[in-house]
Amino acid sequence: MTFFISIISQSSNSERIKSFSIKQKNKWYFSGYRPIFILFLSSIFFACNHRELKLESIVPCEYSYSDGKCDNSLDTKKDYNIIFTKDSRIDTYSQLSNYLYFKSRFSSGFIIKFNRPPVLPEKEIIKSTYKAYYNFAGIYGQVEGIDMGEDYIYSFVYLGTLLLEKQKEKKEEGKIVPKNTIISFPIEFKFKSELFEGTIKTEQEIKIIRE
Repeated sequence: MTFFISIISQSSNSERIKSFSIKQKNKWYFSGYRPIFILFLSSIFFACNHRELKLESIVPCEYSYSDGKCDNSLDTKKDYNIIFTKDSRIDTYSQLSNYLYFKSRFSSGFIIKFNRPPVLPEKEIIKSTYKAYYNFAGIYGQVEGIDMGEDYIYSFVYLGTLLLEKQKEKKEEGKIVPKNTIISFPIEFKFKSELFEGTIKTEQEIKIIRE
């Protein structure tokens, strides 16, 4: 489709109308007006799209997904077993937190799926205003990672980070982890932007086994 724009310019004799095609590679198209032109086209596309942007689903998910589809859902409580040998040298909560963060990479998060891909103005609003937070046993913070795809957003935090924050608050990061202990991770996430907001909960449990 070709759009035509008319510009009225005054001369000493009479007004002249200059018409030109946007398809032509002229100086106006590549000047500073280009961002306005792109926003104009995006607005037209948005007006033609009758579907309001909505949240289609909110899926609790570990850091295992592709194209917004969760490969490892957390819609039910997830249990993990970690076995340490005598030579592992993982004794304190601080050492265990580092192991969970750098080695096991256990995480908790969620995927927001939209009913359609956001158009350019919506993308800009989401990108500039979207935030996600966690509440883990009374410890609050902002999620560590946010991945914005074509029609989804994935937000997550590592369990190793949460464990370390919890033990630091109790001033027990240097304390020895008891043998065959179980650590629970009940997490409530809250997310919001200028276009939407919501909450979701996950629950995971790690059992530490020492040989």
